[in-house]
Amino acid sequence: MPDKSKKQYQRQEKKLDRIERRLDKGMRSVRQAERNLDRTEKISNKRIKAGNYPDRAATIGDRAMHVYLNMNEENKYAGTEGGPFYKTGNINYNKK
Repeated sequence: MPDKSKKQYQRQEKKLDRIERRLDKGMRSVRQAERNLDRTEKISNKRIKAGNYPDRAATIGDRAMHVYLNMNEENKYAGTEGGPFYKTGNINYNKK
């Protein structure tokens, strides 16, 4: 395996690890779930083009799809109304 492809594979594995940790913690919003789906799909497509079977990327992608489809309606868009600073509602704009 050439050095460049080995580094790419390691980078992809780090991304998959990060997505897997997010799935274990739980999704915060639909946008986060969609982002995870897109990333796993991109990694699996790259691995298919390289001639490898995307076993881990595919299983994590399936898991992300399952989580995305089974999100509760009330939690679906939580935290996306006004960005991360509007979650508490207590913002002091006059900080100095």
